[in-house]
Amino acid sequence: MEFVSMREFTASPKETQKKLSVGGELVVTNNGRPTMLVIDITNRDFLRVIDHLRRQEALDILSQIQMDSVRNGADALSMEEIDAEIAAYRQEKRGE
Repeated sequence: MEFVSMREFTASPKETQKKLSVGGELVVTNNGRPTMLVIDITNRDFLRVIDHLRRQEALDILSQIQMDSVRNGADALSMEEIDAEIAAYRQEKRGE
């Protein structure tokens, strides 16, 4: 995986395109910190790539939610406790 600066990415588009076609992906950095991942989709179905990335992002979010529930103890709630939490929230939202 090759790293290029934001300056190089914008100032030399032909050079960065060549690096992208050789390596298949580039990490663009801003002040030394990764800010973008650029992938070559020349021989791929664009919509399938986007769909795959969105699915992976959703899985990452779900994993984070699951880890948070373990950290705060919500993973040990019974179904009755979950139903009570939902009922209390709905009642609060209605202003009752």
